[in-house]
Amino acid sequence: MAINKGMYNFQGIMDQFYNYKPGKDDTEGRAIKNNFQANMIQSGFDSQMAKDMAQQQSAIAQSNMTHAADLEARNTSSNMQQEFNYGMQSMGAQFEFQDKFANNQHDRDLGTLGATGEQERLGIGAKGSQERLTTVTQGEQERLGIGAKGAQDRLTTVTQGEQQRETMQEENRLQAKTRANQSSYANKGARSF
Repeated sequence: MAINKGMYNFQGIMDQFYNYKPGKDDTEGRAIKNNFQANMIQSGFDSQMAKDMAQQQSAIAQSNMTHAADLEARNTSSNMQQEFNYGMQSMGAQFEFQDKFANNQHDRDLGTLGATGEQERLGIGAKGSQERLTTVTQGEQERLGIGAKGAQDRLTTVTQGEQQRETMQEENRLQAKTRANQSSYANKGARSF
């Protein structure tokens, strides 16, 4: 028996109900007792089933959560793997494009250098030919200039020689005339004495 009977004397009510034994002619009492007994069995059964269901539901929920977590982990891993693969493919494609562009640029640079070298070679050849022609022309002009100068010098020398000869002849004639005049004066003066 309980020491604390509680506010509603639940223990006393239970004791009284359990100790009540209806007689053979007390159909209502038996019905209440049988009903209480059936209700108690039903409540115990329901409680046990609820506990079993709760445990079963808990196990199913845990299994579902574990399964969901596993699926989420697999999906995340798969997504990460796909993103990694896409990233690697993208980087590979970028590398291929950059490498192809660099190779093409190298070929273009070589072509440009070749064309530039060819142009420089042709330019140097043309310049050499032009310089050779210029040197030949200058040499020809110098030769003609020297020839013309020589001819001019020869003419100048001839002219100077002729002028000097004429000057000398004129001087000689004048001197001869002066001597003749002086002799003539001298002769006249000797006659007048």
